[in-house]
Amino acid sequence: MPQVLITVLYAFPVQCAYSMAMRSFFEEQAELAGLTVDQTKLFLLKFHHFKHNRDVANELDITVNACVQCLGEIYRKFGIEGRGRGKENRLRQALLQAYQER
Repeated sequence: MPQVLITVLYAFPVQCAYSMAMRSFFEEQAELAGLTVDQTKLFLLKFHHFKHNRDVANELDITVNACVQCLGEIYRKFGIEGRGRGKENRLRQALLQAYQER
């Protein structure tokens, strides 16, 4: 078996375990913030899977405007204030800090 394939096969379970742990962390954070089921789905797509608003909207079968409005509610529930793109970065920083403090 080629070395690259062997490395991928051995690394895959570790990557899956890491991904599952991260998803669990994001789900815990969503619950702590009091997100609804729909907000949690959007939150996971946006912050765990790093999807763009248009991709999130397409996957959830909503408009981009509805996606942005839902994100506004998510930011509010996490206590992120302000306007513009800075909110996404501030929430990512807050999530990183919460993860490091575990």
